[in-house]
Amino acid sequence: MQTWSFAGGTDAAGEAIASGGFEPVLSLFDTSPSANLLGVDQGGVAPSGCRPRNLDPATGFCLDAYLQEDLPAG
Repeated sequence: MQTWSFAGGTDAAGEAIASGGFEPVLSLFDTSPSANLLGVDQGGVAPSGCRPRNLDPATGFCLDAYLQEDLPAG
């Protein structure tokens, strides 16, 4: 899962997204009754922790969220 609302970029459909938006947060929960938190991301630390996030040209921050989790089948 990836967002482009802060620094912009090109989404999976090839659409250009402009920078200058808001700082998002991605959270992933399982479907168990206790709704366990499986992962959370709220942006990287520039410049070394940005990948695969883009740097915002105006602020130099990479505050888009990116979350990659390996999930079991089912």
